Formats: sequence, structure tokens, C-alpha cells
Amino acid sequence: MVKTLIILSFLSTFILCCGTASDGNTIKEPTPTVTAPKRLQSKAEQIERFTHDFPVIIRTTIKFIPSFASGVAAICDRYYDKITISSEWWDNPNISELERRYLVWHELGHCEMDLNHNTTMNLHVKNSIMHPVMADLHEIQEMAQNPKLDDFSREFFHTLTEDDLK
Repeated sequence: MVKTLIILSFLSTFILCCGTASDGNTIKEPTPTVTAPKRLQSKAEQIERFTHDFPVIIRTTIKFIPSFASGVAAICDRYYDKITISSEWWDNPNISELERRYLVWHELGHCEMDLNHNTTMNLHVKNSIMHPVMADLHEIQEMAQNPKLDDFSREFFHTLTEDDLK
């Protein structure tokens, strides 16, 4: 009896695993497609991607702190070759990837290229990513169309694709 149960158990498992036969063909149930959720990149991976095309070798250390008391997004300390970014700002879901990239390049402009803030304006459109006030997504998209950008800003926009600007 036990031997019969083992054989029946084996056969039923075999038939379930292999499907059932119909007219000599094996019928296979469709496997449901499960798409894994897109893995979020770590901050370090984002920084690496944003700085990959930077025009000079980067010596600056980039670190994150929870937030600045003043609501500042980031600070470049040229003396120590260090950029400190607010995690509160960076992790805000309303901040786009383009705005994060812009911020990193702006701060690297200070630390690596020794650039100061540029307040040159053309009809209230920022002409430089080195403007002292952080541009929002709409302003960055407008800047991409501005033919009067400074060289550093042109270099920044040259690294972007059309998808980056959306």
C-alpha cells in the first residue's frame, strides 16, 4: 500500500511538473511575467553617474548630512575640497534627477574649477549654472535653449540627453 502511494505521488508530481499531453504535444501553462521594481540608485551611484563627464579630474569629496539649519541644499568647502549636500533636499521627491545633477555640477564648479557665482542675466533667464540661486526644473530646461550660456554651463548641457531634460 505504501509503495502504491509513493508511485502515485511520484506520477502525479511528474504530470503536474511537465504539463499534460494532448494530441502528443505538451501543453505548458504560461508563466506570469513579474517585473521587479526598479532598484533605486544609491546616492553614491547617482553622484558617480552625474560626475562621469565632468571636464576635470575630481579630487573633491562629496558627503551627505541630514540637513542644513538654513535650508541650503549644498555647500562647497574649497579649503578642504569637500562638498556637503543636504539629504533632506536630495531625497525630496519633488526634486528631479536633473536638478540633482545641476546642483552637483554647480558645487563642483566652485570646488574643482574655482568658479564663483555668476549673476549675469538675460531677460531674467539664468545664463550660468553658477548662478547663486538654484534653478528649478523649468529654468534648467530654459537654460538648455539659451545660446548665451557661459562655457562651463555649455559643457554641463553637452553631457545631457533629451531624456535628461524632460
